[in-house]
Amino acid sequence: MKKALLITAFSFFFMGCNINPSKEGRIRKLETEMLKVMNEIEMLQSRIQFLEVINKELNTRIKELEQ
Repeated sequence: MKKALLITAFSFFFMGCNINPSKEGRIRKLETEMLKVMNEIEMLQSRIQFLEVINKELNTRIKELEQ
């Protein structure tokens, strides 16, 4: 009898610790969206750096042509 009561108590404890699946799904969705946004930000940063390099080159060409 004690074993049955103990097993029942542990089973209720473990069932009570179960995470809500819909909440877990929303968290996964938010994590994937966050990763996508982070990748887009990194891509934009690299494009900005590339454009800054091109801008410097064009500014030097303009200065050379003005002289």
